[in-house]
Amino acid sequence: MRTLRLVPFPAALGCAILLVCSGPLRTRAQTPPSPSPSASPEPKPQLEFRLDGYLNADTRYSLEGGPETFLLRRARVGIAGTAYRFVDFRYLVEFASSEVTAVADIQDAYLNVRLLPQAQVQIGQFKVPFGREWASSAHWIDFIERATVSDETRADRQMGAALHGTLGEERLEYWLGTFNGTRVNRPDDNDAKELLFRVVLQPIQGLYAGGTFTTGDQGPQPGVRGRTPIRSATFFPADTVRGSRQRRGAEVAWFRGPFSLSGEYLATSEEVAESTSSTKPAAGTLAAPSCSPERSSRHGGRCARWRTSTHRRHVGRGGSRRTLRALRARHRGSLRPRSRADR
Repeated sequence: MRTLRLVPFPAALGCAILLVCSGPLRTRAQTPPSPSPSASPEPKPQLEFRLDGYLNADTRYSLEGGPETFLLRRARVGIAGTAYRFVDFRYLVEFASSEVTAVADIQDAYLNVRLLPQAQVQIGQFKVPFGREWASSAHWIDFIERATVSDETRADRQMGAALHGTLGEERLEYWLGTFNGTRVNRPDDNDAKELLFRVVLQPIQGLYAGGTFTTGDQGPQPGVRGRTPIRSATFFPADTVRGSRQRRGAEVAWFRGPFSLSGEYLATSEEVAESTSSTKPAAGTLAAPSCSPERSSRHGGRCARWRTSTHRRHVGRGGSRRTLRALRARHRGSLRPRSRADR
């Protein structure tokens, strides 16, 4: 993707005037003077942005004689960039839907102010980073769809604000956030907010461990349900949640060259409206070994034949700082719009 850069008009006009005025005075070839050490550097653009998006198309058929169908799983177009070198922004729209009469839905619409590497403020609608796989973009996950436990216990995209950053030479990343507690594109239905606490540590290079916790009081809304990853069959329907809801998650990931091994434990507990039992628990685990064809080319093409999915992966190389930045770009939701993580 190319980046459009807007150069301030007075600077460009001044350069044009100097070229016009100096041209007629040159009667012979001259050696251009060496630039002065004290010359001012080229001004940096005040606005950078890019257009991006992606498309996922599915074809589905039933072994029980059901209809075969083509569908658009995702069709997203967005704009992302940086203003004044410290304010990142992103706007992402979803055009695919299972409903014929549905209109385009806003997925992301937020600003991220980079005050310091240790403290950034993000506000708007964006992914609540609960769980490693859910916080990862669908563009970077290991398989075509997310695991059922990751998809059904997710905190979804919500409107809210969060303080986040990195500490200790980027060996620790933290998130502290407050959100409406509802689903994407929905206003709050009560005065209570949902709070998020998330920490990811890198004790040694290539090894990451983290945990996430959310808590809040919710108005009437759908709770956890059981269905297949491609959403074709439902094991049990969602109950109506009214009251307290808590989510807990633990994750670990290990990267070694083109190989990776990751796992998660996710659990939720929510009060169900009009139920004899006060809470409804749900929990599950997932694990995924994988090998990246993109990186295996640097290792003689090994293990590329193990992988059937065409989804790409991005794992940093070099020192611990670069590796942690690559992990955040792949596994966190909607941090910096210049990375491809929040797609």
